[in-house]
Amino acid sequence: MKTKILTSVIVLIVGFVINAVSQTPEAWNSLISNAFLESRGYEVMNKICDEIGPRLMGSANYERAQNVLEAELKKDKMNSTKEHFATLGWVRGNDEVIMTQPTYRKLRVTALGFVHQQPQFSAQLVFAENGTEEAIAKADVKDKILLIEKNGMFGRSGPNAMEIVKNAMKYNAKAVLTYNASQPGFTAIAKTGSFASDTVKMPIFEITYEEGLWLYRLLSQGKTVELQMTVNSYCKQVNTSNLVVTFPGKVKEKIVVGAHFDSWDLGQGAVDNGLGSAIIYDMAKQMRKFNPKNHYTVEFVWFTGEEVGLVGAKKYVEMHKEDKIIAYINFDMTGYPIGFNVMGFEYYRPFFEKLITDLNGFEMKDGVKSQPWTGSDHLPFMLMGIPTFHISGKLDEIMYKYYHEAADTWDKVSRKYLSETVAVASVMLYEVANNKDLKHRNLIESEVIDMLQKYNLKEQLQKTGEWPFGN
Repeated sequence: MKTKILTSVIVLIVGFVINAVSQTPEAWNSLISNAFLESRGYEVMNKICDEIGPRLMGSANYERAQNVLEAELKKDKMNSTKEHFATLGWVRGNDEVIMTQPTYRKLRVTALGFVHQQPQFSAQLVFAENGTEEAIAKADVKDKILLIEKNGMFGRSGPNAMEIVKNAMKYNAKAVLTYNASQPGFTAIAKTGSFASDTVKMPIFEITYEEGLWLYRLLSQGKTVELQMTVNSYCKQVNTSNLVVTFPGKVKEKIVVGAHFDSWDLGQGAVDNGLGSAIIYDMAKQMRKFNPKNHYTVEFVWFTGEEVGLVGAKKYVEMHKEDKIIAYINFDMTGYPIGFNVMGFEYYRPFFEKLITDLNGFEMKDGVKSQPWTGSDHLPFMLMGIPTFHISGKLDEIMYKYYHEAADTWDKVSRKYLSETVAVASVMLYEVANNKDLKHRNLIESEVIDMLQKYNLKEQLQKTGEWPFGN
Protein backbone atom coordinates (compact mmCIF):
# COMPACT_ATOMS: atom_id res chain seq x y z
CA MET A 1 0.00 0.00 0.00
CA LYS A 2 2.82 2.42 0.91
CA THR A 3 4.50 1.74 -2.46
CA LYS A 4 1.30 2.59 -4.34
CA ILE A 5 0.87 5.83 -2.38
CA LEU A 6 4.53 6.83 -2.96
CA THR A 7 4.23 6.09 -6.70
CA SER A 8 1.06 8.18 -6.91
CA VAL A 9 2.79 11.11 -5.19
CA ILE A 10 5.76 10.92 -7.57
CA VAL A 11 3.46 10.77 -10.59
CA LEU A 12 1.61 13.87 -9.34
CA ILE A 13 4.90 15.75 -8.85
CA VAL A 14 6.20 14.71 -12.25
CA GLY A 15 2.88 15.57 -13.85
CA PHE A 16 3.12 19.08 -12.39
CA VAL A 17 6.61 19.53 -13.82
CA ILE A 18 5.60 18.21 -17.24
CA ASN A 19 2.47 20.34 -17.41
CA ALA A 20 4.57 23.38 -16.55
CA VAL A 21 6.54 22.83 -19.76
CA SER A 22 4.58 24.22 -22.68
CA GLN A 23 4.57 22.67 -26.15
CA THR A 24 7.57 20.43 -25.58
CA PRO A 25 8.52 17.30 -27.52
CA GLU A 26 6.97 14.08 -26.28
CA ALA A 27 10.49 12.82 -25.52
CA TRP A 28 10.80 15.49 -22.83
CA ASN A 29 7.80 14.07 -20.97
CA SER A 30 9.28 10.60 -20.94
CA LEU A 31 12.75 11.79 -19.92
CA ILE A 32 11.51 13.97 -17.07
CA SER A 33 9.05 11.37 -15.75
CA ASN A 34 11.54 8.53 -15.81
CA ALA A 35 14.22 10.58 -14.03
CA PHE A 36 11.96 10.62 -10.97
CA LEU A 37 10.48 7.14 -11.30
CA GLU A 38 13.76 5.25 -11.77
CA SER A 39 17.16 5.88 -10.18
CA ARG A 40 19.42 3.01 -11.12
CA GLY A 41 22.49 5.23 -11.04
CA TYR A 42 21.86 5.97 -7.37
CA GLU A 43 21.61 2.25 -6.59
CA VAL A 44 24.71 1.33 -8.61
CA MET A 45 26.95 4.00 -7.07
CA ASN A 46 25.56 3.32 -3.58
CA LYS A 47 26.66 -0.30 -4.03
CA ILE A 48 30.10 0.71 -5.32
CA CYS A 49 30.72 3.28 -2.57
CA ASP A 50 29.53 1.06 0.28
CA GLU A 51 30.92 -2.29 -0.88
CA ILE A 52 34.17 -1.16 -2.51
CA GLY A 53 34.78 2.40 -1.31
CA PRO A 54 37.48 4.80 -2.52
CA ARG A 55 38.71 4.54 -6.11
CA LEU A 56 42.18 6.05 -6.48
CA MET A 57 43.45 5.78 -10.06
CA GLY A 58 45.44 2.59 -10.64
CA SER A 59 44.39 0.98 -7.36
CA ALA A 60 42.85 -2.48 -6.97
CA ASN A 61 39.71 -0.76 -5.65
CA TYR A 62 39.41 1.27 -8.84
CA GLU A 63 39.63 -1.83 -11.01
CA ARG A 64 37.04 -3.68 -8.88
CA ALA A 65 34.67 -0.72 -8.95
CA GLN A 66 35.04 -0.28 -12.72
CA ASN A 67 34.25 -3.97 -13.24
CA VAL A 68 31.08 -3.60 -11.16
CA LEU A 69 30.07 -0.52 -13.15
CA GLU A 70 30.68 -2.41 -16.39
CA ALA A 71 28.55 -5.35 -15.20
CA GLU A 72 25.70 -3.08 -14.07
CA LEU A 73 25.68 -1.27 -17.41
CA LYS A 74 25.44 -4.64 -19.14
CA LYS A 75 22.42 -5.54 -16.97
CA ASP A 76 20.77 -2.41 -18.32
CA LYS A 77 21.60 -3.48 -21.90
CA MET A 78 24.44 -1.01 -22.37
CA ASN A 79 27.74 -2.40 -23.61
CA SER A 80 30.83 -0.50 -22.50
CA THR A 81 34.41 -0.39 -23.69
CA LYS A 82 37.54 0.08 -21.61
CA GLU A 83 40.09 2.42 -23.16
CA HIS A 84 43.40 1.42 -21.58
CA PHE A 85 46.54 3.48 -21.10
CA ALA A 86 49.66 3.54 -18.92
CA THR A 87 50.55 6.51 -16.74
CA LEU A 88 52.30 7.49 -13.53
CA GLY A 89 50.15 6.62 -10.53
CA TRP A 90 50.44 7.12 -6.80
CA VAL A 91 50.03 4.96 -3.69
CA ARG A 92 49.40 6.42 -0.23
CA GLY A 93 51.64 4.84 2.38
CA ASN A 94 51.75 4.97 6.17
CA ASP A 95 53.00 8.55 6.43
CA GLU A 96 53.66 10.19 9.79
CA VAL A 97 54.51 13.63 11.11
CA ILE A 98 55.26 13.59 14.83
CA MET A 99 56.01 16.59 17.02
CA THR A 100 58.88 15.70 19.35
CA GLN A 101 59.43 19.19 20.85
CA PRO A 102 58.09 21.00 22.86
CA THR A 103 55.80 18.01 23.45
CA TYR A 104 55.00 14.70 21.82
CA ARG A 105 52.07 14.65 19.39
CA LYS A 106 51.27 12.68 16.25
CA LEU A 107 49.73 15.19 13.86
CA ARG A 108 46.82 14.46 11.54
CA VAL A 109 48.36 14.76 8.07
CA THR A 110 47.44 13.95 4.47
CA ALA A 111 50.25 13.59 1.94
CA LEU A 112 49.60 15.34 -1.36
CA GLY A 113 49.41 13.16 -4.45
CA PHE A 114 52.75 12.21 -6.09
CA VAL A 115 54.79 12.77 -2.92
CA HIS A 116 57.48 10.08 -2.99
CA GLN A 117 59.01 8.03 -0.17
CA GLN A 118 62.33 8.89 1.46
CA PRO A 119 64.21 7.98 4.66
CA GLN A 120 62.81 9.24 7.96
CA PHE A 121 64.24 12.59 9.12
CA SER A 122 63.79 15.24 11.80
CA ALA A 123 63.94 19.02 11.44
CA GLN A 124 62.83 22.23 13.05
CA LEU A 125 59.65 23.96 11.93
CA VAL A 126 59.60 27.55 10.66
CA PHE A 127 56.65 29.71 9.59
CA ALA A 128 56.76 31.00 5.99
CA GLU A 129 53.45 32.86 5.64
CA ASN A 130 51.62 31.74 2.46
CA GLY A 131 54.62 30.20 0.70
CA THR A 132 55.50 32.87 -1.87
CA GLU A 133 59.15 33.09 -2.86
CA GLU A 134 59.32 36.47 -1.12
CA ALA A 135 57.99 35.04 2.15
CA ILE A 136 60.30 32.02 2.06
CA ALA A 137 63.35 34.11 1.14
CA LYS A 138 63.02 36.26 4.26
CA ALA A 139 62.64 33.29 6.64
CA ASP A 140 65.47 31.06 7.87
CA VAL A 141 64.34 27.93 6.01
CA LYS A 142 67.53 26.00 5.18
CA ASP A 143 67.17 22.35 6.28
CA LYS A 144 63.86 23.17 7.98
CA ILE A 145 60.22 22.18 7.54
CA LEU A 146 57.99 25.04 6.42
CA LEU A 147 54.58 25.81 7.92
CA ILE A 148 52.40 27.51 5.29
CA GLU A 149 49.06 29.20 5.93
CA LYS A 150 46.56 29.29 3.05
CA ASN A 151 43.52 31.54 2.72
CA GLY A 152 44.27 33.49 5.85
CA MET A 153 45.86 36.78 6.87
CA PHE A 154 48.45 36.53 4.07
CA GLY A 155 45.89 36.44 1.26
CA ARG A 156 43.47 34.02 -0.40
CA SER A 157 45.25 33.84 -3.75
CA GLY A 158 48.62 32.48 -2.70
CA PRO A 159 50.74 29.98 -4.63
CA ASN A 160 49.57 26.44 -5.33
CA ALA A 161 51.32 23.33 -4.04
CA MET A 162 53.64 23.07 -7.05
CA GLU A 163 54.79 26.67 -6.62
CA ILE A 164 55.27 26.30 -2.87
CA VAL A 165 57.47 23.23 -3.37
CA LYS A 166 59.47 25.02 -6.07
CA ASN A 167 60.03 28.02 -3.79
CA ALA A 168 60.92 25.82 -0.81
CA MET A 169 63.45 23.83 -2.83
CA LYS A 170 65.10 26.99 -4.11
CA TYR A 171 65.94 27.96 -0.52
CA ASN A 172 66.92 24.42 0.58
CA ALA A 173 64.03 23.64 2.90
CA LYS A 174 63.35 19.96 3.69
CA ALA A 175 59.55 19.67 3.64
CA VAL A 176 56.28 21.60 3.76
CA LEU A 177 53.14 21.51 5.94
CA THR A 178 50.14 23.54 4.79
CA TYR A 179 46.94 24.35 6.66
CA ASN A 180 43.78 26.02 5.41
CA ALA A 181 42.87 28.99 7.60
CA SER A 182 39.32 29.03 6.23
CA GLN A 183 38.50 25.37 6.91
CA PRO A 184 38.04 24.53 10.61
CA GLY A 185 36.67 21.14 11.63
CA PHE A 186 39.84 19.02 11.95
CA THR A 187 39.88 18.16 8.25
CA ALA A 188 43.02 17.56 6.19
CA ILE A 189 41.70 17.15 2.68
CA ALA A 190 43.42 15.19 -0.06
CA LYS A 191 44.71 16.93 -3.17
CA THR A 192 47.36 16.49 -5.81
CA GLY A 193 50.87 17.86 -5.46
CA SER A 194 51.34 17.92 -9.24
CA PHE A 195 48.81 18.86 -11.91
CA ALA A 196 51.25 17.49 -14.48
CA SER A 197 51.34 14.01 -12.86
CA ASP A 198 55.04 14.25 -11.99
CA THR A 199 56.81 13.03 -8.86
CA VAL A 200 56.86 15.80 -6.24
CA LYS A 201 60.48 16.47 -5.32
CA MET A 202 59.83 17.40 -1.67
CA PRO A 203 57.44 16.05 1.00
CA ILE A 204 54.34 18.22 1.29
CA PHE A 205 51.47 17.46 3.64
CA GLU A 206 48.12 19.04 4.42
CA ILE A 207 47.40 19.32 8.15
CA THR A 208 44.26 20.45 9.97
CA TYR A 209 43.39 24.07 10.62
CA GLU A 210 43.40 23.44 14.37
CA GLU A 211 46.85 21.84 14.50
CA GLY A 212 48.23 24.35 12.01
CA LEU A 213 47.06 27.23 14.18
CA TRP A 214 48.53 25.54 17.24
CA LEU A 215 51.92 25.19 15.55
CA TYR A 216 51.73 28.84 14.45
CA ARG A 217 51.02 29.96 18.03
CA LEU A 218 54.02 28.03 19.33
CA LEU A 219 56.32 29.55 16.71
CA SER A 220 54.91 33.05 17.34
CA GLN A 221 55.81 32.63 21.01
CA GLY A 222 59.40 31.80 20.11
CA LYS A 223 59.12 28.10 20.99
CA THR A 224 61.32 25.56 19.20
CA VAL A 225 59.14 23.05 17.34
CA GLU A 226 60.86 19.85 16.24
CA LEU A 227 59.14 17.40 13.89
CA GLN A 228 59.94 13.85 12.83
CA MET A 229 58.71 13.00 9.33
CA THR A 230 58.17 9.58 7.76
CA VAL A 231 57.19 9.47 4.07
CA ASN A 232 56.06 6.08 2.80
CA SER A 233 53.76 7.16 -0.03
CA TYR A 234 55.22 6.52 -3.46
CA CYS A 235 54.77 6.87 -7.22
CA LYS A 236 54.63 3.96 -9.65
CA GLN A 237 53.60 3.22 -13.22
CA VAL A 238 50.03 1.93 -13.50
CA ASN A 239 47.81 0.55 -16.21
CA THR A 240 44.29 1.95 -16.01
CA SER A 241 41.35 2.87 -18.24
CA ASN A 242 38.35 5.05 -18.94
CA LEU A 243 34.98 3.35 -19.42
CA VAL A 244 32.97 4.38 -22.50
CA VAL A 245 29.39 3.78 -23.68
CA THR A 246 28.59 4.97 -27.22
CA PHE A 247 25.24 5.62 -28.91
CA PRO A 248 25.97 5.97 -32.65
CA GLY A 249 24.04 8.78 -34.30
CA LYS A 250 23.03 9.59 -37.84
CA VAL A 251 26.38 11.37 -38.17
CA LYS A 252 29.80 10.62 -36.69
CA GLU A 253 30.19 14.06 -35.12
CA LYS A 254 29.80 13.43 -31.42
CA ILE A 255 28.88 14.90 -28.08
CA VAL A 256 30.82 13.60 -25.08
CA VAL A 257 29.16 13.42 -21.65
CA GLY A 258 31.61 12.81 -18.82
CA ALA A 259 32.08 12.35 -15.09
CA HIS A 260 35.15 11.21 -13.22
CA PHE A 261 34.77 7.80 -11.66
CA ASP A 262 37.98 7.91 -9.61
CA SER A 263 38.15 9.43 -6.15
CA TRP A 264 40.59 10.17 -3.39
CA ASP A 265 41.33 7.34 -1.01
CA LEU A 266 40.19 8.78 2.32
CA GLY A 267 36.40 8.42 2.10
CA GLN A 268 34.02 6.62 -0.27
CA GLY A 269 34.20 9.10 -3.15
CA ALA A 270 30.45 9.58 -2.79
CA VAL A 271 29.70 13.25 -3.48
CA ASP A 272 33.00 13.55 -5.36
CA ASN A 273 32.23 11.97 -7.67
CA GLY A 274 29.86 9.07 -7.12
CA LEU A 275 27.13 11.67 -7.58
CA GLY A 276 28.33 12.69 -11.07
CA SER A 277 28.96 9.07 -12.04
CA ALA A 278 25.38 8.17 -11.01
CA ILE A 279 23.96 11.11 -12.97
CA ILE A 280 25.52 10.09 -16.28
CA TYR A 281 24.60 6.43 -15.61
CA ASP A 282 20.94 7.42 -15.48
CA MET A 283 21.33 9.75 -18.46
CA ALA A 284 22.75 6.87 -20.49
CA LYS A 285 19.97 4.55 -19.34
CA GLN A 286 17.39 7.18 -20.31
CA MET A 287 18.93 7.52 -23.75
CA ARG A 288 18.93 3.78 -24.35
CA LYS A 289 15.26 3.60 -23.37
CA PHE A 290 13.80 6.70 -25.04
CA ASN A 291 16.15 8.11 -27.69
CA PRO A 292 18.95 5.68 -28.58
CA LYS A 293 19.30 7.07 -32.11
CA ASN A 294 20.04 10.79 -32.24
CA HIS A 295 21.28 13.06 -34.98
CA TYR A 296 24.73 13.26 -33.40
CA THR A 297 26.66 10.39 -31.87
CA VAL A 298 26.65 10.56 -28.06
CA GLU A 299 29.43 9.08 -25.93
CA PHE A 300 29.27 8.67 -22.16
CA VAL A 301 32.66 8.44 -20.42
CA TRP A 302 33.51 7.55 -16.83
CA PHE A 303 37.01 9.04 -16.54
CA THR A 304 39.86 7.92 -14.32
CA GLY A 305 42.53 10.09 -12.73
CA GLU A 306 40.69 13.41 -12.46
CA GLU A 307 41.79 13.84 -8.87
CA VAL A 308 45.49 13.47 -9.67
CA GLY A 309 45.57 15.85 -12.62
CA LEU A 310 42.71 15.16 -15.08
CA VAL A 311 44.71 12.20 -16.39
CA GLY A 312 41.84 10.23 -17.94
CA ALA A 313 40.30 13.24 -19.68
CA LYS A 314 43.69 14.30 -21.07
CA LYS A 315 44.29 10.78 -22.37
CA TYR A 316 40.80 10.62 -23.90
CA VAL A 317 41.32 13.88 -25.82
CA GLU A 318 44.71 12.61 -26.99
CA MET A 319 43.35 9.21 -28.06
CA HIS A 320 40.37 10.77 -29.87
CA LYS A 321 42.11 13.73 -31.48
CA GLU A 322 40.95 12.61 -34.94
CA ASP A 323 37.31 12.44 -33.84
CA LYS A 324 34.96 15.33 -34.54
CA ILE A 325 33.87 16.23 -30.99
CA ILE A 326 31.41 19.12 -31.13
CA ALA A 327 30.54 19.49 -27.42
CA TYR A 328 31.49 18.23 -23.98
CA ILE A 329 29.13 18.19 -20.99
CA ASN A 330 30.70 17.63 -17.55
CA PHE A 331 29.19 16.35 -14.30
CA ASP A 332 31.41 16.81 -11.27
CA MET A 333 29.62 17.12 -7.90
CA THR A 334 26.59 18.48 -9.77
CA GLY A 335 23.80 19.41 -7.37
CA TYR A 336 20.21 20.57 -7.70
CA PRO A 337 19.98 22.38 -11.08
CA ILE A 338 19.66 26.16 -10.81
CA GLY A 339 20.95 27.23 -14.23
CA PHE A 340 23.44 26.61 -17.02
CA ASN A 341 27.05 27.69 -17.56
CA VAL A 342 28.21 28.11 -21.17
CA MET A 343 31.84 28.36 -19.96
CA GLY A 344 32.85 31.24 -22.25
CA PHE A 345 31.20 29.82 -25.38
CA GLU A 346 28.82 32.75 -25.57
CA TYR A 347 27.19 31.84 -28.87
CA TYR A 348 25.28 29.05 -27.05
CA ARG A 349 23.64 31.50 -24.63
CA PRO A 350 20.37 31.98 -26.63
CA PHE A 351 19.87 28.21 -26.84
CA PHE A 352 20.21 27.77 -23.07
CA GLU A 353 18.09 30.82 -22.29
CA LYS A 354 15.23 29.35 -24.31
CA LEU A 355 15.76 25.97 -22.64
CA ILE A 356 15.35 27.56 -19.21
CA THR A 357 12.17 29.29 -20.36
CA ASP A 358 10.75 25.97 -21.57
CA LEU A 359 11.82 24.19 -18.35
CA ASN A 360 9.80 26.58 -16.22
CA GLY A 361 8.73 23.84 -13.83
CA PHE A 362 12.28 23.85 -12.44
CA GLU A 363 13.83 26.57 -10.28
CA MET A 364 16.59 27.67 -12.66
CA LYS A 365 17.02 30.95 -10.78
CA ASP A 366 20.67 31.48 -11.77
CA GLY A 367 19.75 31.61 -15.45
CA VAL A 368 22.57 31.32 -17.97
CA LYS A 369 26.05 32.43 -16.96
CA SER A 370 29.40 32.30 -18.66
CA GLN A 371 32.11 31.63 -16.10
CA PRO A 372 34.78 29.19 -17.31
CA TRP A 373 36.89 27.55 -14.64
CA THR A 374 39.56 24.89 -14.39
CA GLY A 375 40.27 21.82 -12.28
CA SER A 376 37.85 19.28 -13.75
CA ASP A 377 37.59 17.00 -16.78
CA HIS A 378 36.17 19.68 -19.08
CA LEU A 379 39.52 21.50 -19.18
CA PRO A 380 41.32 19.35 -21.84
CA PHE A 381 38.25 19.72 -24.09
CA MET A 382 38.03 23.47 -23.51
CA LEU A 383 41.72 23.91 -24.35
CA MET A 384 41.02 22.24 -27.70
CA GLY A 385 38.25 24.75 -28.43
CA ILE A 386 35.49 22.18 -27.91
CA PRO A 387 32.39 23.86 -26.42
CA THR A 388 31.92 22.78 -22.80
CA PHE A 389 28.74 23.16 -20.77
CA HIS A 390 27.83 22.68 -17.13
CA ILE A 391 24.63 22.62 -15.16
CA SER A 392 24.95 25.15 -12.36
CA GLY A 393 24.04 23.13 -9.29
CA LYS A 394 23.40 23.63 -5.60
CA LEU A 395 24.66 21.23 -2.95
CA ASP A 396 24.06 21.16 0.78
CA GLU A 397 26.89 22.74 2.79
CA ILE A 398 27.89 19.41 4.32
CA MET A 399 28.44 17.99 0.81
CA TYR A 400 31.05 20.67 0.08
CA LYS A 401 32.69 20.53 3.49
CA TYR A 402 33.82 16.91 3.38
CA TYR A 403 34.73 16.26 -0.24
CA HIS A 404 38.28 14.85 -0.52
CA GLU A 405 37.90 13.78 3.12
CA ALA A 406 37.08 10.65 5.12
CA ALA A 407 33.52 11.89 5.63
CA ASP A 408 32.69 11.89 1.90
CA THR A 409 30.31 8.98 2.39
CA TRP A 410 27.14 7.88 0.60
CA ASP A 411 24.80 9.27 3.28
CA LYS A 412 25.70 12.76 1.97
CA VAL A 413 24.30 12.02 -1.52
CA SER A 414 20.76 13.29 -2.18
CA ARG A 415 18.57 11.08 -4.37
CA LYS A 416 16.29 14.09 -4.95
CA TYR A 417 19.16 16.22 -6.28
CA LEU A 418 20.20 13.36 -8.52
CA SER A 419 16.72 12.92 -10.01
CA GLU A 420 16.28 16.66 -10.57
CA THR A 421 19.63 16.87 -12.33
CA VAL A 422 19.02 13.80 -14.48
CA ALA A 423 15.68 15.26 -15.61
CA VAL A 424 17.16 18.60 -16.67
CA ALA A 425 20.38 17.10 -18.05
CA SER A 426 18.55 14.49 -20.15
CA VAL A 427 16.38 17.15 -21.76
CA MET A 428 19.42 19.36 -22.36
CA LEU A 429 21.32 16.46 -23.97
CA TYR A 430 18.34 15.50 -26.12
CA GLU A 431 18.19 19.03 -27.49
CA VAL A 432 21.95 19.40 -27.98
CA ALA A 433 22.04 16.06 -29.81
CA ASN A 434 18.97 16.62 -32.02
CA ASN A 435 18.26 20.33 -32.43
CA LYS A 436 19.35 21.05 -36.00
CA ASP A 437 18.87 24.79 -35.47
CA LEU A 438 21.70 24.71 -32.92
CA LYS A 439 24.86 25.44 -34.88
CA HIS A 440 27.85 23.83 -33.17
CA ARG A 441 31.18 25.58 -33.64
CA ASN A 442 34.57 24.76 -32.16
CA LEU A 443 36.97 27.61 -31.45
CA ILE A 444 40.30 27.88 -33.21
CA GLU A 445 43.45 28.23 -31.09
CA SER A 446 43.62 32.03 -31.18
CA GLU A 447 39.98 32.24 -30.05
CA VAL A 448 40.66 29.83 -27.16
CA ILE A 449 43.61 31.96 -26.04
CA ASP A 450 41.50 35.13 -26.22
CA MET A 451 38.72 33.51 -24.19
CA LEU A 452 41.08 32.24 -21.48
CA GLN A 453 42.73 35.65 -21.20
CA LYS A 454 39.33 37.36 -21.07
CA TYR A 455 38.38 35.28 -18.04
CA ASN A 456 41.81 35.59 -16.36
CA LEU A 457 42.66 31.90 -16.62
CA LYS A 458 46.01 32.15 -18.40
CA GLU A 459 48.12 32.84 -15.30
CA GLN A 460 46.34 30.14 -13.32
CA LEU A 461 46.97 27.54 -16.02
CA GLN A 462 50.60 28.61 -16.34
CA LYS A 463 51.07 28.12 -12.59
CA THR A 464 49.72 24.57 -12.75
CA GLY A 465 51.73 23.72 -15.87
CA GLU A 466 48.57 23.24 -17.94
CA TRP A 467 48.92 26.17 -20.38
CA PRO A 468 49.61 24.50 -23.76
CA PHE A 469 50.06 27.55 -25.97
CA GLY A 470 53.60 28.75 -25.20
CA ASN A 471 54.37 32.30 -24.08
